[in-house]
Amino acid sequence: MQILQQAMRPLSSSETSPAASGASLVAAANGVELASGEDGAGPASRANAKVSEALFKPNEPSAIEMKLHLMKRLGDEFGIKLEDHENHASFGRAIQAEITKIKMKPEGVLILSAIEKKLGFDKLGFSLDTFVNAIIDPKGTDGQKVDAALKDHLGIDDEGKDKAEAARAALDKLRFDEAGLYGFVDT
Repeated sequence: MQILQQAMRPLSSSETSPAASGASLVAAANGVELASGEDGAGPASRANAKVSEALFKPNEPSAIEMKLHLMKRLGDEFGIKLEDHENHASFGRAIQAEITKIKMKPEGVLILSAIEKKLGFDKLGFSLDTFVNAIIDPKGTDGQKVDAALKDHLGIDDEGKDKAEAARAALDKLRFDEAGLYGFVDT
């Protein structure tokens, strides 16, 4: 009965309606900022929305996702599918063999230069050969160069973890105690 009475009572001026709080949640989830008069959201609500947006941006690619996307696009240029190879090194060697064949042609340098520009390697700051070497040996010098260029392009801090990884690590430390309260624990 008390629950029904609470649901039926009028809201005071300091409380927001469920619809208004739902609107702000939907706005925060979609990365949209509501106007300050739309739902009566104060600075705390706007700050919470910005924190949520910073931690959980679903549309922001990682360096690994971008590298895989570039690998697939490169394979498409040469008619080689990533899925047809047992590992990335095998895929990279197949691409490398095709590049060697194209270099033998009189117009080969122009063809490879056009592929570099089409894939945006020139804007990212590495060559086609560097990228192929990074596919074959991701831990090598060229692999590190490509990873650094992709992280720089995406604006990811190169301190070992990006913001999303740090947020996931913090959430992993969140635990409930015997009283049903939650807090952070050291692992």
